[in-house]
Amino acid sequence: MKRLILVLAFLFYALPAFADPSCLLLPIVGNGFDVKDVKDDDKHGAFRPDIPKQLTDLYPKLAFTYTTVGFPKITKGVPEFSTVVTCFLDSLVIPAGLGPMTRDQAMMVAHSRDSKIVFKPDSLKLPDPKTSFELFVDRAWRTASRYLGAALAFATTATDNFNRADSTDLGAAWDPYDNPSATNCQILFNQVSTATSAVDCVEGFSTLIPGANQYVQFSLPNGFLTDDFLFVSAIVRLQAPPTYSGYYCRAMPPSQTNTSRIRRVDAGSNATLANDTTQTWAAADVLRCEITGTSITFKRNGTTILTASTSGEYTTGRGGINVLDNAIGPRNPIDDFEVGDLGAVTVVRHRPLVLQ
Repeated sequence: MKRLILVLAFLFYALPAFADPSCLLLPIVGNGFDVKDVKDDDKHGAFRPDIPKQLTDLYPKLAFTYTTVGFPKITKGVPEFSTVVTCFLDSLVIPAGLGPMTRDQAMMVAHSRDSKIVFKPDSLKLPDPKTSFELFVDRAWRTASRYLGAALAFATTATDNFNRADSTDLGAAWDPYDNPSATNCQILFNQVSTATSAVDCVEGFSTLIPGANQYVQFSLPNGFLTDDFLFVSAIVRLQAPPTYSGYYCRAMPPSQTNTSRIRRVDAGSNATLANDTTQTWAAADVLRCEITGTSITFKRNGTTILTASTSGEYTTGRGGINVLDNAIGPRNPIDDFEVGDLGAVTVVRHRPLVLQ
C-alpha cells in the first residue's frame, strides 16, 4: 500500500511532464496564395499558422506536423481572425513560455469563435506513433489523472454574428416557432429582421442548449429608426419547438408606454411580469436577459433596468429571439447574438480510455 501511494504521488507531481497542453493560438501568416504561385515578396505562401522558432529549433520535423481548428472564414481576402488554434503531436512538448493550451481549451476557443464547431476534444488527436513503453506510461498517466487531476471547467457560450448571405432562413442552428404560426426571421445586411411585415418572428438557437441559469443578449445596430409598434425580445428558457413558451425581455420605441418589459409566454399567450417606462433604446445598445432560479434580470449595456420573478413554470430551455420589424427596410434589426451559462460552469473531461 505504501508503495502504491508513492507511485501515485510521483504521478501527481509529474503532471507537467505527462500532461498534454499540445495546442497554441498562433498568428496567421501568408498572402492566401499557394506558395508555388507567389509572385510578390511574401514568401509565406498560403494562409497558415506561424510556427514559433522555439518549436522548430527543438523539433525540426515534428513542429510542422499539426492541425488547425476552425480556420477563420476568409472575408475580402483576409481571415476573419488574425490567429488560429493549432494543435501538435503529444510527443512535441511546448515550452510554457509560449502559452500552450490543452485540447479542451483549444476546442473551446474554436467553438466560441464559431458555434457550428462541435466541442469534441478527442477529435484534435493527431496520430503519434510511440514505443510500447511510451504507450504504457501514457496510459498509466491518463488513467491516474482521472482520479488525481482537477477537472477542467469552462463557462459555456455560443454566438452568431449573422455575417452571411441575405436569406429568409437563419440557418441550421435556428428553429422557427409557432406564434401562432411558424414564421422565419430573415438575414438582411448581416443583421436579423422579420421576413414578413407586421408579423413578428420567433426563432430558437439549437447549437448550444445552456444550463438552467442562462442569459441571451444581442445588439441593436439602429436602435429604433421609426416610432411605430415595433419590438425586439431576448428569450430565455425557450421550450422545444414548435410551441412558443418561455420568458423574454423586450425593448420597444418611445411611442410605446412601456419601452422595456419582462414577460412570460405560454404557447404564444403573454403574461407581463414587469414594465419600465424610462428607457429610450439607442443605436449600438446591448440588450441582455438573464435568468437564475426564479429571478429574471433585464440589462441595458450591462446595467440592470428591470427585474421580475417567475413562479417556476419553465426551469430549463434554450435561448432565442423575437423580432417585429419592417421587412422591406429594417428599422430595428438585431445583431451579435450570444447565449450562455450563468454562474455554474460546465465540467469538461476527455472521454474515458479503454485499456486493452
